[in-house]
Amino acid sequence: MPKPYSLPSGYYTMSGQLQVESQKKPLADLLFLTHQLDDVSSALAHRKEGTDFFLSLRTSAGGLEPPLRGENKFEDQNSGRMCLEVVSVDRSPGGLVPGWLYTSQAAWLLSWFTTGELVAMRMDEIRSILLPRITSFSATTAGNRGYLTWNALVDIAQVLQLLPSARWLDLRIELGQEFRYDPVLAGVAENKLCSVDELVELMRKGPTESLPVAVTQEELQRQVRALAPKDRCRARNATMRDSLPWLRAPSAPAYRAQARATLTPAWA
Repeated sequence: MPKPYSLPSGYYTMSGQLQVESQKKPLADLLFLTHQLDDVSSALAHRKEGTDFFLSLRTSAGGLEPPLRGENKFEDQNSGRMCLEVVSVDRSPGGLVPGWLYTSQAAWLLSWFTTGELVAMRMDEIRSILLPRITSFSATTAGNRGYLTWNALVDIAQVLQLLPSARWLDLRIELGQEFRYDPVLAGVAENKLCSVDELVELMRKGPTESLPVAVTQEELQRQVRALAPKDRCRARNATMRDSLPWLRAPSAPAYRAQARATLTPAWA
């Protein structure tokens, strides 16, 4: 059996990502302080379902509504973009394992940014509106130990414009801190910026869970081939990519040559 690809220090690992998420869990608790939030992110069965927490919203009479499923994603950067995981595991030999974009059962996705900003989205809208456009977006890969994860990169401003129920919430506003809006988001702030109470009311009217979406290996391979030339991490993951069968198709030779010739990441 060949040795797994050895990752340089600083590369993404699943254990590292879980550690980052564990450090930021109190953010969700703070957001829904007056409601009942049950954190289940440490349970493997719930992680496979794309559920990090169950949120029971409190009624005006003091009772609790049926719990809704939620998923947290922590973007450990301030790029103005979010990742949509198309393929969770891509290794050779072996097939492609669909990402949370297909498998999550969460009703709401909360995408947190290091600035203290949060974008809340309904999973059914992500799938009905963003999924058909998935190959038109930019892309990035995460090099894990022995496999790759494929993500589409979507501008937050575009997400807020396309998804009817998507909302932008800023904890700096909730805490009374002064700051200036990012120019990219300034144009959508007026009708998409909301408070915690407004987000809660929107959640009351939405679904409590979502259903996974079936996808074939052929469709995942097609998406990988379309995303590969736009991958912003193509240089640092080039060694792993050369072993992946989906990139050996005739449609990808130019990309493979470019990946081998490039010594630094595309954005450097």
